Amino acid sequence: MSLFIAIALYSCKAKQNVILETRDSIRIEYREKIVKDTDSVLVYLPSEEKAISTYDSTSYLKTKYAESTASISSGILTHTLKTIDKPIPVQVVKETVYKDSISYKDRVVEKEVIVEVEKKLSWLQKTMMWLWVPISILLCIAWRKHIIKLVKLFI
Repeated sequence: MSLFIAIALYSCKAKQNVILETRDSIRIEYREKIVKDTDSVLVYLPSEEKAISTYDSTSYLKTKYAESTASISSGILTHTLKTIDKPIPVQVVKETVYKDSISYKDRVVEKEVIVEVEKKLSWLQKTMMWLWVPISILLCIAWRKHIIKLVKLFI
């Protein structure tokens, strides 16, 4: 009889444990971008003046950004050189570095979940389900004297 009850209880199990897994990962991506910009800068030259006196008939003075004046007075040649007081445009290359980092975090969580699984009943299980009530009623009728004695013992 106890074997019959154990089989009946075991056959009703329709739940299963399913384990979901957990994974956690971090990925960091670094980027570096170099941008070169060309720009004009105005540079002011300091004022500079040179003068030379000579007994010769010719004189020559030269600078990159200058004015020159030559004159003869009383047999003396006077030569004056003066720089132009204005800004000079100069091309400058500026290098800018842009740094960036992106972090990606992936997480998979593992947990145990109880999932109800429907499965088809075997012919034995179907038969036991249909015959369970009539058999239990017949057993109660057949063993009624023993059942009544047992109840009186506990009362």
